[in-house]
Amino acid sequence: MPGSFYVSDSAVGDGNVHLNVLPCCDKGAEKVVTAVLARYAVSISSEHGIGRLKKTDLDARLPAVQRPPLTVLKQAIDPHGTINPGCVFDMP
Repeated sequence: MPGSFYVSDSAVGDGNVHLNVLPCCDKGAEKVVTAVLARYAVSISSEHGIGRLKKTDLDARLPAVQRPPLTVLKQAIDPHGTINPGCVFDMP
C-alpha cells in the first residue's frame, strides 16, 4: 500500500515474524490489511494485546464458544471493570 510504513521484527522465543503495517491516512488501507489477515488466518495481535484499535477485529474473529471463558476470566480478575475499561471486549 503506497504511503504506508512497514516494520518487521522477529521474536526469538516463539520463532514468529511480526509485521506491523501502519497505514497512511487512507481509511481504506485498514480494511485491506484486515482482509489480508483474515484470508491467511493469521493473528491480529501478539503479546502486546488487543486494546481499542483491534477490538472490532477481535470481535469479528473470536469464535462464540471462546467469549464466555474470556468474560469469566476478565470478571474474576477485574470485577469492577477498572483495568483498561473498553479494551478487548465490553463487559455485560
